[in-house]
Amino acid sequence: MHTPGLGVEVKDIIKDKLDLKASGSLTKTNGNADYVSAVGAAADDNNAFEPEDFAQIDDAVIMNFDSLFIYKLSDILNMQFGYQYEKLKIKDFQYDGYANVSLTNAGAYSGLLTMGTLPKDYAVHAVYVKAAYKF
Repeated sequence: MHTPGLGVEVKDIIKDKLDLKASGSLTKTNGNADYVSAVGAAADDNNAFEPEDFAQIDDAVIMNFDSLFIYKLSDILNMQFGYQYEKLKIKDFQYDGYANVSLTNAGAYSGLLTMGTLPKDYAVHAVYVKAAYKF
């Protein structure tokens, strides 16, 4: 997982009245499940094959951005105007036509049960206003 980020704070865009704070980051993950098993003879190994790896587990990109304008009404009161953005894009083997309950051709349970609880892709924009009072 790698997460670079950057933030900035600008004081006095309007002298003694308006400030700006902004930050953002980008996170990338690359998940893998690598399985290894010594292959035995059929007489002593019921699973006489090399297990299959899952090369795409929770591969995700998360991007976020946050900005806040602070307008000073007085020494103890200010209004804040903000905008936030967040986006998630996820790739996983379970999203590639994979069934949550894996069955054999005969319809029997084949040994893997997944719950389908991974998050879905999303993008969210939020705008807000708030008042802050110092006491």
